[in-house]
Order: sequence, then C-alpha cells, then structure tokens
Amino acid sequence: MPKRKPETQTDPLDRFATAGLEKALQLVLWKSRFENPEFTVTVTPEDLKAFEDCVNYLKTNERTGESVRPQVRVFRPEGIPERNIAPKNYVVVQMLDQDGNTFRPIENNEADRQRQVTADDRRRLRDRCNVIAANLQTDLGSNTFSTSTIQEAIQTLRQLA
Repeated sequence: MPKRKPETQTDPLDRFATAGLEKALQLVLWKSRFENPEFTVTVTPEDLKAFEDCVNYLKTNERTGESVRPQVRVFRPEGIPERNIAPKNYVVVQMLDQDGNTFRPIENNEADRQRQVTADDRRRLRDRCNVIAANLQTDLGSNTFSTSTIQEAIQTLRQLA
C-alpha cells in the first residue's frame, strides 16, 4: 500500500517564507537574472558608507535622535479564513525599519541623487511607451499619422537607448 503524504504538508510559498534570509536573497538575485545574469552584486566601501550615511540620516525618533535600523522581512500575506479568502499567491521580501515601517532612502550625495533621478526618468519613459504605442496603433488603424506622436516616439526611444 503506497504511503500517503501527511495532511500537514505546507504550501511551497509558506515553506519559502520561513526558509530564512539566505533563501530569500537567493531568490531576489534569481529574479533579477535577466538584468544580472551573473547573480552578482558588488559592494564597495563607498556603497557601505552611502548606506550607513543614509541610515544614520533617517531618524525614527526625533526626540532621541535614534537612527533607522533596517531589517529584512520575508512574509506571505495572510488570507482571511472566516471570509474564505486564501493567503496571497506570493511572498514579499521587504526592507523595513525596526518598527516594521517602510522608509524611503534619502540620497545624501550628488552622485547617488543623480542615479536616483536617472532611474526615475527611465521608469517614467518606460511607462510612457505604452501610451505612445497605443497612439501609434490608433494612427496606423486610421491611416493618419500624427507628427507629434512620431516625434515623441523618436525622442523616447533615443532617451531609453
């Protein structure tokens, strides 16, 4: 007679959520495999200093001057059993402060600030691509081409290159 699997076997996402930070870091690197096929992040002394400066700058308690103490949290958002809502079908890996609050880093040097501005600009351009594509598709369907849409597409493509 074949052995039955125990009824208490946990879901793979639940197992992952409790597997520890090393497993979470492995998956975070794996998820970025297309941008980072070597699964490598190089940390320099400048990176460490910038991180420490940022953390020390962010205060969680203005009265005591206590700095943020970042923590990594790995969790699966829970369901609501009494309403028959299952747990979410994903796990979150998130950096929070010591009280479980999110925080936004503040870039404290010009080089990092410029990298943030560039990344924000690229995100906005990528978001704009869908609108431009829809406009070009509409123009193609009506066989009328807007010079401004074509110029916007050219400018966006050049900025993304």
